[in-house]
Amino acid sequence: MVTVTFDHRILVWNLDFSLNKQFIGYSDEILDVACLEGNQLAVVSNSSHVRLCTLNSLSSKLLTGHTDTVLALDASKDSSTIVTSSKDNTVRVWKRNCLNGFSCIAVGVGHTQPVGSVSLCQSCHFIVSGSQDCTLKLWGVKDKFSLECPHSKLTCKWTEKAHDKPINSVAVSPNDKLIATGSQDRTAKVWNMAGFMVNTLRGHKRGVWSVCFSPVDRCLATSSGDT
Repeated sequence: MVTVTFDHRILVWNLDFSLNKQFIGYSDEILDVACLEGNQLAVVSNSSHVRLCTLNSLSSKLLTGHTDTVLALDASKDSSTIVTSSKDNTVRVWKRNCLNGFSCIAVGVGHTQPVGSVSLCQSCHFIVSGSQDCTLKLWGVKDKFSLECPHSKLTCKWTEKAHDKPINSVAVSPNDKLIATGSQDRTAKVWNMAGFMVNTLRGHKRGVWSVCFSPVDRCLATSSGDT
């Protein structure tokens, strides 16, 4: 398990909640982190680069491509694919290469403001992104995307004006049938794969910063800046 602290440390925990390792020295806010196979962490920290950290050796590599701060990332269960979103209004797909790093294979262009959240479905066939332009987009990921044809264009399947204020978080359900969004408008919403809203969840008194589906039950967790 990995946690991030207010003083910019990354803590890696064992399953018994004993501390395994910690990364210190980050001067900027750590915005997102994902665990990868091979004892790697993918980290975004107020930079246009994604940093790949290897836990055993404490070495790191940079993924370059975005032209402005990377705000969010997600990774496939087998760690072969990473998706990122950025202040440059784009979404990028990265595939693991033969050097145990990642190469950008596709770019999604269409949002008009920074993309603050991104989520990759379990099957890796589509991506959802939420932006400060208040829209939710679903992008198709083609099997033919490869390392030999980098920076291919992602196809946007649909776009919905999802909220009245910026979207902070998106999530895809474990069965790839539902999408959840959380917004500064203090609501969370649930959508089907055709882009139709299924339900609106109200109750928070401040913006909803995170939404997450349970991996085993039919429920959704939300978190907010309220008390």
